[in-house]
Amino acid sequence: MYTAAETPTAVDGPRTADGLGVGSTEEEILAVYPDAEEGAALAGNGSWIRLAGDGEAHVFFEFRDGVTGASSVAVTIGEEPSYEVCG
Repeated sequence: MYTAAETPTAVDGPRTADGLGVGSTEEEILAVYPDAEEGAALAGNGSWIRLAGDGEAHVFFEFRDGVTGASSVAVTIGEEPSYEVCG
């Protein structure tokens, strides 16, 4: 799930069991998932949060530099989220 809005806000769409999705803040995500891993985007100046999990795939919340709400949520088996948006 992705939003191109300059200031992402919560939207109807996929959410975690705890209600987190596009528009959720880093603080909200880390409060619910304190074991989540934070990282810097390889493309651009953004960042990401990867939820810890037992499976091969991970949920990533991606953030644009200077924006508080997550701009995208992705599930992937990669070590980092993909930086290509199709559509």
